[in-house]
Amino acid sequence: MVATSAAVAKQDSIVCPCCGGFIAGELNEETGWCDGCSTSVENQEKRITKWLEVNADHIEYHLSRGLSYRQAVLAVNGDTRPTCGICGKPMARAKRSAVICRRTSQCKRASRRYIYLYTEKGYSKAEALALVLGDS
Repeated sequence: MVATSAAVAKQDSIVCPCCGGFIAGELNEETGWCDGCSTSVENQEKRITKWLEVNADHIEYHLSRGLSYRQAVLAVNGDTRPTCGICGKPMARAKRSAVICRRTSQCKRASRRYIYLYTEKGYSKAEALALVLGDS
């Protein structure tokens, strides 16, 4: 009897084309997916919109130089990558606020010293960073 009630419940529900889950209610009208999948899409759209708003001037600059939109977006991605204050190399997959990479032994040493100065010695982060970058 339990198997029959489960089969009836599945017949009354709708399948989400994104995750394959059964939904008792309706699919989202905008995306055609369940609410869980639609939320992740909406969050991604918000992130992309925010990135475009922040980088609009950079994209416009590259467009004025004759690049296509896609080329301009790729160029902005490369331009906004942070560079290490110690070795000077661009840091892959780092936040824009990153200052020191951890690739070389010199960078690792500087990074450890920076953390030591502001956690153990009581310097502010700005003071510690100035000391570390001044030593290199």
